[in-house]
Amino acid sequence: MKTNPKHHPFGPSTMRRRELCPASLRLEDGLPALPAGPDAERGTRIHALVAKWIEAKKAPEPETEEEELALKCFQYWRRETAIEGSVIDAPEQRLSYCVVAGQPETELYFGTCDYVGAFLINGKLCGLIIDWKTGYSEIDPAPDNIQGAAYALAAFQTYKLDRCEVHFYNPTLNRASSHVFTDADALAEHIMRVHNLCLAPDTPPVPGEDQCRYCKAFQQAACPAVKKKLEVIAETASTLEGVISILPDEKLVEFFEKAKLVAKLEGVAEAEIKRRCEDSGVCAGYRIKETSGGFEITDIPKAFELADGLDEARFLGCCKLSESQLKKAWAKAQVNGGEYKTLKEAEFAFASVFGGLRCPKPPKRTLVKEDTKALN
Repeated sequence: MKTNPKHHPFGPSTMRRRELCPASLRLEDGLPALPAGPDAERGTRIHALVAKWIEAKKAPEPETEEEELALKCFQYWRRETAIEGSVIDAPEQRLSYCVVAGQPETELYFGTCDYVGAFLINGKLCGLIIDWKTGYSEIDPAPDNIQGAAYALAAFQTYKLDRCEVHFYNPTLNRASSHVFTDADALAEHIMRVHNLCLAPDTPPVPGEDQCRYCKAFQQAACPAVKKKLEVIAETASTLEGVISILPDEKLVEFFEKAKLVAKLEGVAEAEIKRRCEDSGVCAGYRIKETSGGFEITDIPKAFELADGLDEARFLGCCKLSESQLKKAWAKAQVNGGEYKTLKEAEFAFASVFGGLRCPKPPKRTLVKEDTKALN
C-alpha cells in the first residue's frame, strides 16, 4: 500500500475502520482524499493551539471558543504531567512500529500522536500518551480503543517502556477515558491479525455506521457492499414511505439509523452531478441553474453614515444582533477598560447587565439516543 509523509493507510487513526472492515484498506487504495469538513478544520486549529502552548509551557487567556477548548486540553495535559522524573516530553510526536524492531524497511504503520511523555517511576519507564478528540461524538473507551493500542505499541518499541498509559480527552464534551497497557506482545498479536485480514484479497467488506463514516470507498460509492445496498434502496424507495408509518419502534429506529448512512451520500452524489454538469452542461436531465444569492451589508458603521433619514433606533431595528458576538466584544472592551480582570469575569457579568434584553429562543427539538446501560 502507498504511503505519504503525513498519513499511513494502516495508521492508528484509521485502524478502527480496518478492524471493523478489513476490506476498507484495499477498497480505499488509490482513491483521492476526502475534503476536510468544517469540523475537521476546527479540530486541526484546536490541536495546533494545544501543541503550541504545550511547547511554550503556558497558555494565554482565551478569547474565542476554540481557544477555550484548547485551554481545557492544555489544563488536562498539565494535570496529567505533574510528575517528577520526566524523560520524554513531546507534543505532536511521530510514532512508528516496525515488524522487526530497529529496521525501518519493515515499518508496519506510523502516526502522529498529540502528546508523548515518559517518566521514571520506581525505576520503571512509564509512558504517557494523550490524544485530543474535538468532535461531538462520545469517546470510544480507552481499553477497547485500537487507536490508543497502536500508539502504545509503537511507544513500547520506540522507548523501551515498561508500561504505557493512554488518555483520550474531548474538551467539547468534557469527556476523558484512559487505560494502562502493559502487554506489548498481546497488542502486537492483535494488530498483526487485523493487518493480515486487511491484506487478504478475498476479505469481504463489512458495512456499518462506524466504519463507513469516514471511509473513502463509502463516500465515493466505490464499495461493492454499499453499491448493492444503494441499488436495493433506489429500487424500493418509492414504496417505503407508506411502510415506515406502520413499523414497530425497534424496526423504525433501525431503519432511521441506516438511513442516516445513506443520507451522507446525497451530498457526494449532488457534488458529482454538478461536476458533470459543469463539464458537459447536462447530466441525465439535470443541469445547473444559477440564481442570485442576494446581498448583505457587512460594514454596519458605514451603512449608518449613508442611511439619511433614519435615526439610530430605526436603523438598529433593521440590524440582526448576535448575542454571542456582542458578549465577546463587550467583555473584551470591559477588560481593556479595566472593569474586569479576565474575559471570563466580564462574560459572566454580561448576563446581569444585559439580562433584561435577553430573550430565550424556542427550544431545539433533537433526537438523542438514550444510554441503555445507565437505565439498567
